[in-house]
Amino acid sequence: MVKGREKIRVGIISYDLSEPRGGTKLALSLGNQLKAAGCEVAISCVKENIKDFEDFFGEKYDFKIYRAKRTFLSNRLVHYTALWNHREPTLGLIEEFKPHIVIEIGGIITSLMPAVQKGIPTIYYCTMPVSRYADVNIYKVNLPSKLQLKFFSLFENYLINRIDRVIAMCQFTERLIKQMWDKKIIIINPPTKISTFKQRGKKGRVILSVCRYDAAYQLDKLIETFRRISKENKLYELHLTAELSEKDKEYYEKLKASINPKERIYLHKNLSFDELLRLYNKAEIFWYTSFTHFGYIFVEAQASGIPVVAFKRMGGAEEIVVNGKSGFLVDDFDELYEKTKILINNRSLWQKMSKAARENSERFSMEVFRERFVDVIEEVLKRHAS
Repeated sequence: MVKGREKIRVGIISYDLSEPRGGTKLALSLGNQLKAAGCEVAISCVKENIKDFEDFFGEKYDFKIYRAKRTFLSNRLVHYTALWNHREPTLGLIEEFKPHIVIEIGGIITSLMPAVQKGIPTIYYCTMPVSRYADVNIYKVNLPSKLQLKFFSLFENYLINRIDRVIAMCQFTERLIKQMWDKKIIIINPPTKISTFKQRGKKGRVILSVCRYDAAYQLDKLIETFRRISKENKLYELHLTAELSEKDKEYYEKLKASINPKERIYLHKNLSFDELLRLYNKAEIFWYTSFTHFGYIFVEAQASGIPVVAFKRMGGAEEIVVNGKSGFLVDDFDELYEKTKILINNRSLWQKMSKAARENSERFSMEVFRERFVDVIEEVLKRHAS
């Protein structure tokens, strides 16, 4: 780290660490990697439940946590009330932990207000600018929420030029930021512990999709596509797995009722990390049919030697999957079917793509992530010290 400086204290801010989402994993992985680089790390958040996620994410976490004691409409007007709800824990982090640098991870830029006001170096590690959430989200956003998000953009415009460094998590996020602000941006992709997913044991005749039980994922059409595959090759199985939330139960039950018990179609819910890892180890082909602006699952699948067949959606699949080498990018379910047939019927091509998938996944390793983030922290601190 920066020469002549005491052990660097890094404060990380993330709004909600109470559910095992991608943003939760990213914040906790950043904390662990900065600790591995020799930093002291503390985290400020509004809600958290991280100890319960250690088995789910396959990591151990030991951070000082500053959590909001009281929240105002935290589960409803989350964007509008973010500044209020973040202020107490963030001030606690600043006053007690005394960070040399503060990193907001997610998109709620107002959480950096206390650090900016106190002249502490800041990094905005953006997964998606909050004010653009309604424009690009695959789920419906109601009118009050849209108005709330537009109002929030005023805070973003005020803070963006007072923050030392802006990092985008992926190409999709970079495009959104460039549409809004004239600001120098770099991309640092979220990391994956590649060695965890390396192949152990033999592959099975398994097609895997890690998804959500939500209609936006068109899982009914995905199942129909698998039935077309099954008519020609009855040895294959389809495994769908997701965290099952309360709001997704109706769609899950509808899918479950549509499946004949004799079909080789399996719906998994709330799998542990080890159970998911076993599916990655068995799977030969990975399917994904919805939008995601990045997507750990594409990296995890490729690290497991699984060629990915995914929809083009100007998001993570196009950034992570090398079309024609580590998998295929497709336009619709008919093409998904055709490319899958090619992989099933051409074993030498599958083996070649499986090897390329493993090699491609190394771009997203923990080591690459840590080195790039440490370089940015050093750059920001040197600029402040000069």
